[in-house]
Amino acid sequence: MTSIQAPTATVTIRPGYPDDEAAIRRLAALDSASVPPTPFLLAEIEGELLAALSVTTGRAIADPFRPTVHITAMLRDYASGGAPDGRREDGRTDHRSGRLALGY
Repeated sequence: MTSIQAPTATVTIRPGYPDDEAAIRRLAALDSASVPPTPFLLAEIEGELLAALSVTTGRAIADPFRPTVHITAMLRDYASGGAPDGRREDGRTDHRSGRLALGY
């Protein structure tokens, strides 16, 4: 039996800014979706935008050519008051990690 270890990547979650508009529009076009209303939380890996979540509506857009299901879930968790490093605004600790294994 062979074991394959999936590479890991650090996911950066940050707020969207006005200068992200072009990247968000490109992401929406890739996802064949309209751009959701602002404000956004964005998820990037090495500076590449992979997913965006409208904080207003909870609607997400994501790169359909990359494995983004877990990244979108991280955005939703963060938007609901958690943080990728496991700290929550209420002081409790979650068992999430800011690193994500990407397996193809």
